[in-house]
Amino acid sequence: MSITQLVRPSLDGLIQCIKPLGVLDSIASVLGWDEETWMPPNGIHRRSEQSAVLAQITHERWVSDEFRRVLSPHVDLNTGVVNPDYTPIESRLVAETYRQWRKKTAIPTAFAARWATLTSEAQHCWQTARNQNDYAQFAPHLDKIVTAVREKVQYLGYSDHPYDALLDCFEPGMTTQRLTTIFDPLKQGIRQKLAQCSGGNRPYISGVFDTNKQWDLGVMILKKMGFDFNRGRQDQSAHPFTTTFGLNDVRITTRFSDTDILEGLSSTIHEGGHALYEQGLDPQWADTPLGSACSLGIHESQSRLWEVMVGRHAAFWQGIHPHMQSLFPNNVGSRDHSTLYRYVNHVSPGPIRVSADEVSYNMHILIRFELEKQMVQGSIDAMALRDLWNEYYYNELGVRVCDDRTGILQDVHWSAGLIGYFPTYALGNLYSVMLFNAAKQAIPNLETKIMALDFLPLTRWLNQTIHRYGNVYASETLIQMATGESLSASPFLNYLSDKYPIIDSPG
Repeated sequence: MSITQLVRPSLDGLIQCIKPLGVLDSIASVLGWDEETWMPPNGIHRRSEQSAVLAQITHERWVSDEFRRVLSPHVDLNTGVVNPDYTPIESRLVAETYRQWRKKTAIPTAFAARWATLTSEAQHCWQTARNQNDYAQFAPHLDKIVTAVREKVQYLGYSDHPYDALLDCFEPGMTTQRLTTIFDPLKQGIRQKLAQCSGGNRPYISGVFDTNKQWDLGVMILKKMGFDFNRGRQDQSAHPFTTTFGLNDVRITTRFSDTDILEGLSSTIHEGGHALYEQGLDPQWADTPLGSACSLGIHESQSRLWEVMVGRHAAFWQGIHPHMQSLFPNNVGSRDHSTLYRYVNHVSPGPIRVSADEVSYNMHILIRFELEKQMVQGSIDAMALRDLWNEYYYNELGVRVCDDRTGILQDVHWSAGLIGYFPTYALGNLYSVMLFNAAKQAIPNLETKIMALDFLPLTRWLNQTIHRYGNVYASETLIQMATGESLSASPFLNYLSDKYPIIDSPG
């Protein structure tokens, strides 16, 4: 045993102190999942109380003198400098624990409890307002959330832009300035590509798609992707999401439209990509800061890779075509796979983010990015936000928003207090193209395998290059390791140039 091993503090005590906090987070996930799926509407007030008490207990454990005592031998609590005797992975564990601890200790316990109540009630109101197509019901709740977010920013602190404090919660290390350097060329590229290839006639696939058969189709694809139903399940919710109660209990939800086969299938595949990441994490780091995704941008890269790079690929629609004909003979009938491919990949900007084509999708995120920056800076209030939203959609996408349900009320994120989250969707798209390009180099005949609906080679490659590492590496380090490239908009824009506007053929 070396001198270093003898003198450095053991991490056992720190890990034992951290793991119960991971369990408490998983309990909160159970409450959140139930609220979105099976909880009766009148249970919201009790659920808000439950969420607030749990948030307070968790927060108090993070900021306790005991946690400070256990953490302090491993890192300077004033500077964040980690004991230099640790291995790189040990250092990462300590540094990530410290990062989370610093954020928790910056937030007063009373604020944490108030925040949990506020967001729980706001989510319930959002769902009602969305169903009734009435933003005015939700606006006062959003106003309270934005006010609380500004308060939270002051607790967390920032050096340049107040939005940076929120970004770091979802994409550690990312800044508003860095995003701007990535998003500006992305925006220009999208504008040019939309001018070249949007519009035209979309193949017409009409009729009613039986939602039970849609469910069966989605389950079949999930199984072929490698989703383990012994360690997870799928349900329905107003807004599809993935949540994890533990390594062996990963829940996803989806939603269906009986007039659009793509909505249910896309959301199922999308959430399945998230779930494969969660099921593929290394169990040795469970309930520690290394046992989760390194960033939401990397997490989103998994869902968008499966939903778009695979689920909108010509080979996929050639492979799934016989199943579509069997399940939906009155809708698909004699239409060939190339017709389905053109239907799925038709470029025509619309108001709904989750239904957007892959050319216009990122513009939905860039619009939200601009709005969120203004919200955080206090330059716009909640009541004026709807008009500005509609204005951005018309100016950037040429879309006239007809109602609140398909406009400002379409996403659950703001009601959940997740301001700063949206940019990770665009980053996920950029990462997904980089990863799929690397996968095609690493997996012989990948597109032929996709045509055969043989997805497991891709799943295994992602597990080895992304999933198993969890938060052992920072996101951009991980993507560099997996692809040999640094993050930029160029691979994504090159991909669009290669694929569009040639959308009248399956190639």
